[in-house]
Amino acid sequence: EDKVDRDSKTVELAEKTSSELNSLSLTNDQLSECVHLLITHALSSTTGNQSREISELGKLFSRPPLTTAFLSALASHTLPTLGSLESTYMCVKSNLSVMIATALCDQVLGFGELSVPLRHGSHYPLFFLCMQHVARMRSPEWLRENLTQARLSLIDMLPPAHQGDERTPKE
Repeated sequence: EDKVDRDSKTVELAEKTSSELNSLSLTNDQLSECVHLLITHALSSTTGNQSREISELGKLFSRPPLTTAFLSALASHTLPTLGSLESTYMCVKSNLSVMIATALCDQVLGFGELSVPLRHGSHYPLFFLCMQHVARMRSPEWLRENLTQARLSLIDMLPPAHQGDERTPKE
């Protein structure tokens, strides 16, 4: 099965799943919990297809109503349990950063929205792993433009102990 065929099947499945979720009339909290379970399942996968599953899940989140549920699930379910997930599964931040980067590249998630729960080094180095993947998926220039538009200070994304003067660029 070639990549183009697999990608079109993924898009078709994402559209069908999104449509079916809309018809269920789930509350935002229920949808958020469902998305968190999907994220956790992808992070816990031990198959050789984990990276593909994570990428495909990112595409699913680009469809309404999962777009807003993704951010809600991250903020209220996934990030608060990140420590537990990391003690149970391998490469959680790396894999989660791919999902988040996909959402950023597809403009499902904004840089400003992502920065709020990760400010002051919360879940460090998750924010910077996301930026690394975004630069690879799009381009360093695209990343720089979006960070500038969002008016993000990268220093603010570091843990407080690393925000000292020696890290601040000199003029």
